[in-house]
Amino acid sequence: FLGSGPMSLLGVALATWLKHRYGDGVQSVEAYAIGAALILGGLGLIAKTLVKVGIQPDDAPFLLSRRDRWVAFAIGAVFGFVVGLTSVGSGTFFGLVMVLVYPLTVPKIVGTDIFHAAALLWVAGVGHLVAGNVDLRAMFWLLLGSIPGVLLTSKLTLRLPDQALRLGLATVLMLSGVKLVNTPGADWIVLAGFIAGGIVLAAWGIRELREQRREAPLATELPLS
Repeated sequence: FLGSGPMSLLGVALATWLKHRYGDGVQSVEAYAIGAALILGGLGLIAKTLVKVGIQPDDAPFLLSRRDRWVAFAIGAVFGFVVGLTSVGSGTFFGLVMVLVYPLTVPKIVGTDIFHAAALLWVAGVGHLVAGNVDLRAMFWLLLGSIPGVLLTSKLTLRLPDQALRLGLATVLMLSGVKLVNTPGADWIVLAGFIAGGIVLAAWGIRELREQRREAPLATELPLS
């Protein structure tokens, strides 16, 4: 946050200047660049998950070294600027880079990323509010749907396998990139991706429910000591 907070305000200032100077056309260029980066990042995360090379996740306590602190500061500064400039990155680039750099499990990365994003987006959001770039009515309806979604998925991350979470994160990154790049049939690709993800999640839930039902009779049959 020490790096991302101030740099997000710089990004807001640059975004406002670019809008006044060049109009809305500059946003399409930003969208293409960020979309391509998200697609490449998602592919890299899939490769890292399947190949099992480099830093692997560990649930043991992780202490930041001097180098780790500077890396975190640099990550925050670079992508905090991106968040302020484009509003993209609070839940994409930060999580992706943390997965690749730090030996943390995905639930810890998701929790850290969300907590950091909450603080960062307050700073960037106030900057955009002052600049007159916020639609408060649209924000209300977004919060109405996103708050229950966050509460639901935060429980799922504690139960899903780490590898499945990584692949899910990679899929979301690539689908976001496809939408930003606006490839032919992007809407259908995104829809198909979410349908496939929903089917996989439903299949996993059914399997977990069946395993719980099989384990329940065994627990009741154990003699009391």
